[in-house]
Amino acid sequence: MQNKKLLAIFVIAFFTVSFGLLYFFVVNKMTDKSGLKNNKPVNSEKLTCQYASDDEAYVEATKKPDIAICDCIKDKEKINSCREMAMNNELYSQAIGQYDPKICENISVDEIRKSCLSATSDAVSYMKKNDPLRLANIYKNVHSENAIAEFEGLVSSDSENIENFFSLAMAYAEKGLSEQQQGRERSQYLDKAFETINKAKEIDLNNSEVYRIEAYIYEIKPDLDKALEMYDKSIKLDNNNILAYIGRAHANEMKGALHLALDDLKKAAELDKDKKEISIYSRLCNLESSRTDLIGEAKRNCEIVIGLESIDVISKSLAYQVLGDIYVDDKKLDEATSYFLKAKAMTPNDASIYVSMAKLRMLQLNYIEAEKQIEKAIDINPTKSSSYLVLAKALIMQKKYDEAIAVANKGLSLVDEDVSLLESNKAALKRDLYYIISATYNERGDKDNEMKFEEMGNNVMKSN
Repeated sequence: MQNKKLLAIFVIAFFTVSFGLLYFFVVNKMTDKSGLKNNKPVNSEKLTCQYASDDEAYVEATKKPDIAICDCIKDKEKINSCREMAMNNELYSQAIGQYDPKICENISVDEIRKSCLSATSDAVSYMKKNDPLRLANIYKNVHSENAIAEFEGLVSSDSENIENFFSLAMAYAEKGLSEQQQGRERSQYLDKAFETINKAKEIDLNNSEVYRIEAYIYEIKPDLDKALEMYDKSIKLDNNNILAYIGRAHANEMKGALHLALDDLKKAAELDKDKKEISIYSRLCNLESSRTDLIGEAKRNCEIVIGLESIDVISKSLAYQVLGDIYVDDKKLDEATSYFLKAKAMTPNDASIYVSMAKLRMLQLNYIEAEKQIEKAIDINPTKSSSYLVLAKALIMQKKYDEAIAVANKGLSLVDEDVSLLESNKAALKRDLYYIISATYNERGDKDNEMKFEEMGNNVMKSN
């Protein structure tokens, strides 16, 4: 216990004293237009532990911070303490790097959380006063809704800068997506996104980026056919537009045309000679992980993402999540836990991380913790229908049958409008939700309803 207190004091002092240096380090990183410093892949296999003691590993893990080093600790109680402290320190770093005080709220130690809030708020104030364009671009790169206010100010002061209109349109579209995930009306933000991109057209009608961003807005609407039409137009205007290939890949993926998505991502990678677009490799990592014959390629692309020094925390977090999911499938649960925690430190409000962590807890037979994790996912994104399947399973294992049935029915009501779900996967998810209701009735000895919902599940697949 004394060691934990001393280490906590050390970490607080470290961040308080070094904030000035850290702040300017982050700012300098943000000025790098490529965002990438090296392209050496890392090895995602379990790290080699060369620490003389648990305490040495603990200090190294919390100082870097690097959650994975905590796995070198032999004392199980210390591992959990190490992970918590390393997570807190990484959250602190991410809050400053993303200029987002909200991230600080996830820190579990009061002193570190307060220090984080103060330092991040000061950094935001400084940037608003001294370099609003840089702040706006940082918010854009981390997909923060704070980008809206910053770019609204910029387009108001400079109505001829087309790049600012592009960024504002994207920010409105992403806000619309966020509202949809919360079960709220998204149309007002999509209307603003279309209005903004039309103003960009007035500046340059033949700009490839105009149609790429318009395509992205249509994806969120969602109108995937129109999105694909706009991506095609963007690529016709500029067949070297890497971002248009990435966007079209995503639209094809959502339609279930995975081979077309893979082709577009490979084309984007071919054009990306200097590996400046990290999202190519995170998308490849994610897409390839869905095919057992491409798991090796998926891991290779995930490792490329992790090895790149980039401010694109969304792509980094996705790579860590995918690797975590791969290790869950391999039953390497310690490694999976470390990867999920790394992803959580980067994007603590990403519902998918908590879904993955809930599945991991299910494998560990810790159904109470699985329920907590999946409820966190639903709190962040209540319209993600697949979350309700995982929650229903956790509830069944705790013999909470009535709750499980209600949760599964809630999931069924969300599937059709769930924009996060591939069209090709919607029928299978409905089937599984019907099956889970059937299994619940089986546990209760209600044979009639068991057979009824099993048949409903079978019929879903017959009609698709």
